[in-house]
Amino acid sequence: MRARGGLLVGVVVGVLVALLATRVSPSIRRWTMPPIPPHAASPVRSAEPQMLAIMRGEMLYLRDSLGQAVITFTEFGDRSATYRWRARVAATGAEQQGSGRLVERMEPSPRADGSHWLDHGNSQTRVAAGPFSMAWSYRSEASAWLYVKADPSRASIMSATAFSTLSLYQ
Repeated sequence: MRARGGLLVGVVVGVLVALLATRVSPSIRRWTMPPIPPHAASPVRSAEPQMLAIMRGEMLYLRDSLGQAVITFTEFGDRSATYRWRARVAATGAEQQGSGRLVERMEPSPRADGSHWLDHGNSQTRVAAGPFSMAWSYRSEASAWLYVKADPSRASIMSATAFSTLSLYQ
């Protein structure tokens, strides 16, 4: 009986490995990818928008024909976040910096048929960083989702310790 149980576990593990090794649709993969650790730089190269998890202590680095930018979150709250950014605009070469506050409010609104839908009317969910703009959504009180459009040729999540020192003239 014990050998049979071990065999069953081996078969299940083998099937799972085979499923993971086969081609998985990118839209499914992006929902199941674990958060990227703060010390790893992870390039994103895809023709479709990417949903990236960014955690406290991490920053997003973006580079494309518009310029370069780094974005880090300084505070996460109940369906809210505060961020700061640095950017260099390619057209002018000027370096800019700033900060912003985001909030995701979802209030139930009644429909004529008696059902309800969630109204996002009072939400501020757009991250603006120099020439870059992207959608944001709440993930937890220590992380957020960023929806990076396809136009950055390079997007990486890395440790936020380099936020002030990373050169935007590469």
